[in-house]
Amino acid sequence: MIFLIYRPIINGYFLSEDYEWWPYVKGKSLFEVLGYFISSPANITDVDRSLIWQEYRPLVGLSFWLDVNFFWMKPVFFHLTNLIIHLGNYLLVITLTYSLLK
Repeated sequence: MIFLIYRPIINGYFLSEDYEWWPYVKGKSLFEVLGYFISSPANITDVDRSLIWQEYRPLVGLSFWLDVNFFWMKPVFFHLTNLIIHLGNYLLVITLTYSLLK
């Protein structure tokens, strides 16, 4: 269902914020990118501050790292990666809801 709903954007291109993520993931190891999960925007130096550090979004950094290193930032794979993450989030919410209501 998710893929049917978002099918029109699969061939879409990138947004301006997407371009800001590239310097933060390109050339970094997986462990450096996973460090985003324990980093706080307050710990980022002024040189590294930009739009992307105004919110805590480490999964976005991991998604971009996967796209840069495995798919070379092709928009189709970028959107598919995000749809897979959304599907995983959906399954997590359904599982948690089922567990809580059991």
